[in-house]
Amino acid sequence: MGRSHALTGWCAGLVVAPLIGLGTVAEVVPFAAATAGYALVPDLDHPHARASRLVGPITRIVSEAVRAFSGVLYRLTKGPRDEDSTGKHRHATHTLVAAILLGMLAASAGDRGKWAVLAVAVTGLLLAADVLGDWLIVLVLGATAWTATGTALPGTTTADAVQAGLTGIGGWIGVAVALGMFVHCLGDSLTRSGCP
Repeated sequence: MGRSHALTGWCAGLVVAPLIGLGTVAEVVPFAAATAGYALVPDLDHPHARASRLVGPITRIVSEAVRAFSGVLYRLTKGPRDEDSTGKHRHATHTLVAAILLGMLAASAGDRGKWAVLAVAVTGLLLAADVLGDWLIVLVLGATAWTATGTALPGTTTADAVQAGLTGIGGWIGVAVALGMFVHCLGDSLTRSGCP
C-alpha cells in the first residue's frame, strides 16, 4: 500500500544517495524524500491510489489517461499466455522501462531550467508528505535551510543559495524518480498478485 511504498522509497533513497555522490544532509534528505514520493507514481494506474487523488480532478484525469494508455498497450502487446486482464493496473507503469523513461524525462527537466527541476522535486515531496506526513516537508526544508545558512559564503544571498540548490537537484532528480518507481515494482512483486 502507499505508506509501505513511500517508506521503502525513503529507505532506498537513503541507501543510494551516497552511491551517487550525495553526502550532505541538504542533498540526502531531499533525494530520499523525492524517491519516497516517486515510489507512489506507478499506482497512478489505480483510481483509488493516493497519487490518483492528490490534487483532486487534475490527478484523477492523469490517472484516467494512464489507465487508458496502459489498457491499450496491454491489448496491443498481449501474448497467448498472458493473463486475462484489462491491463490497466500493474502493467505499463509497473515496469523497469516506465521507471527509466520517467527518470530520463525528469532528468531532462534540468535542461528546461530551474523551475522545471523545482516542479519535479516538489511533486515528489508532496506525494511523499501526503502519505508519510508533514514532518517530511519540515525535515527537507530544515535540512536545506540549515545547510544553506551554514555554508553560505559572505556576500551571497538566499537567492544564490536556492539557485545552487536547484542546480544540485537537477543532477539527481532523474535517479530519484527511476529509483522510486523501481522500488515500487519490487514491493508489488512480493505480493500475491505480483507485478506482471
